[in-house]
Amino acid sequence: MARVDLTPGVALLQRGVIAVAVCLLAMPGIAAAQGDDADTDAQFDAAEGGGDGDGGDDIEKELLDTAAEGDKPEGTADEDKELGDIGSDVLEVFILDRGFYVSSDLGVFLTLGGARGYSNVQPYMAVKVGFDIGDYFGIQLDLSTGYSSGNPASNADRPVGDSDRGGYDNFDATVNYGVFNAGLEVVGAIRPTQRLAIEPKLGGGFTFIDPPLSKVPSAGAAIGTLLEKHGGAGGHFVVGVDIKYLTLLSNFTAGASVNFYGFVGAHGFIPALGVGAVVRYTL
Repeated sequence: MARVDLTPGVALLQRGVIAVAVCLLAMPGIAAAQGDDADTDAQFDAAEGGGDGDGGDDIEKELLDTAAEGDKPEGTADEDKELGDIGSDVLEVFILDRGFYVSSDLGVFLTLGGARGYSNVQPYMAVKVGFDIGDYFGIQLDLSTGYSSGNPASNADRPVGDSDRGGYDNFDATVNYGVFNAGLEVVGAIRPTQRLAIEPKLGGGFTFIDPPLSKVPSAGAAIGTLLEKHGGAGGHFVVGVDIKYLTLLSNFTAGASVNFYGFVGAHGFIPALGVGAVVRYTL
């Protein structure tokens, strides 16, 4: 039976994950800039309003009021009361953002084990869409991608010239490869403070590896043989933890994410690690 080539579709999904991740990571800065622009516009409008009609009388009255307030001794009871009210209001308006959300991870990725023990550090990106179930649990769809460089998954993929280390001088060796994951994760939340959350997570799903990995030949295979390839499709499980802080920007949470992946399939077991910064936006 002919094997279906999933590579073009997976490549398109990978580009989508990268684009969404970059947009989500840029959103907090855009929101802060818009807030600053709004404050500047409000101050400019107020200044323009003071110059119309009885603006001169209003300015004179403000100057007299300011001078009168300057005669008050510092540290009055009224001033202390106002400062206390400000602190109380900040605590009273705190709202824990829960519900539908999107988040993005951007960081580094490496595979462990393999022919050389560990790979070079390469990019890692993830986009997640989820829903909070109450204040302490949630479920999310995870789309993630990473790249392994310089660490063949087995001796069958050692490059030409590595036959003295157990390789087969495979002229089509897969030394570097990418992984794309799509799965579900269950997330918990432990809250040491109102704004800080430690979120352990557990999940699994589908994994596609491209280019495909080589099959280990049977005993006695000749050196320099062109080896067959495994299919790229497989599965994965992931165990991780996020540390997130609910920022002063409405609906935004920022922090760090650590994820341990296990890729399973006809190619065997490949462990990997993804670490990155995470930004979440609650809808």
